[in-house]
Amino acid sequence: MSEQRRFSAARQMFTDFFQIKQHARPWHLPVMTGLCALIPALVGAFYGAFSLGVIGCLGTMIFIYIPQATLAKRLFTLLMVAIGFQLSYYLSATASETLPGAVLILFLITFAMTLVVRLLRVALPGRFFFVLVATTATIQAPEMPPVDERLLILGLGSLTAMLGMLIYHLLVPVNPAAGPPKLPPNQSAEDPWSATLADGLCSALFVALTFYIASELELLKPYWATIACAAILQGNSLQHMWQRQAQRIVGTALGLGVAWLLFSFQPSTLVLALAIGLFNVAIQSLVVRNYALALVFITPMTLIFSEASSLQTDLGTLIEERFVETVLGSLMGFIGGWVLHRLLKQG
Repeated sequence: MSEQRRFSAARQMFTDFFQIKQHARPWHLPVMTGLCALIPALVGAFYGAFSLGVIGCLGTMIFIYIPQATLAKRLFTLLMVAIGFQLSYYLSATASETLPGAVLILFLITFAMTLVVRLLRVALPGRFFFVLVATTATIQAPEMPPVDERLLILGLGSLTAMLGMLIYHLLVPVNPAAGPPKLPPNQSAEDPWSATLADGLCSALFVALTFYIASELELLKPYWATIACAAILQGNSLQHMWQRQAQRIVGTALGLGVAWLLFSFQPSTLVLALAIGLFNVAIQSLVVRNYALALVFITPMTLIFSEASSLQTDLGTLIEERFVETVLGSLMGFIGGWVLHRLLKQG
């Protein structure tokens, strides 16, 4: 009977891997997300400051946290997320001049945002984008402007998203039947705080450890591995984490093919800006339906983000390093998830 259950679970995981799930997310939400990201990218491309434009794109990601609520609640939520982005970016950028500082601040941000997300009942994607913002801030390229200028651009991106939210609120009425927001994995309204503390400590430890290992191995972009680890730790069960790990590796491999095709044409920054907008629409449409397909577009978009300040990196090296770091981060995330679920089970 046990063998039959294992076989059934494996077959179900294989089926889910390729399944396009039905989801109630409306089409206009991904479109507005893409438009918000497109604006700073286009401004950066037109003014010859594309690297600043993609920092603004990062700030527009607050739009993803828009709740089904009144205008006042939406404004408050996005404002709090924007402040969280600012703090995460500033602390990480100022502490990441040394490896110990970067590791410590990533641990603290991941742990703190786990508690904040639980306290404020922040809907999906929960703490993930705060960790992404913090890891992105660890980039220390000599051609990048001072931290205060980057924070200003990040804030302008968030302001763009808030203006987009106002337009969206006027055009799309709030659905009163949508119910309460879907809480992040590993969290429910009845969870004891001990479970939240375990989640925060374990996730923070493995996110920081992944960055440390990737840095010590002198990988090209240590934060790629860190983001992969944080994404896997969003899973709500070991089976879900295993499936996300497989989907992330396969989806990244396919996405690297898309990136190779895009970069092989040596696109202008204007083309890359348009790609960011289109990729965002595709990602937000697919991520709730099939994670692997969403990664086909997430991968080239993150490559555009990471290489915006220097588009001269060898394409072959870039793709190879991206895949290696994704595998490393996915494995670390799964190990962290296993440790977390063992702790929760014993508790």
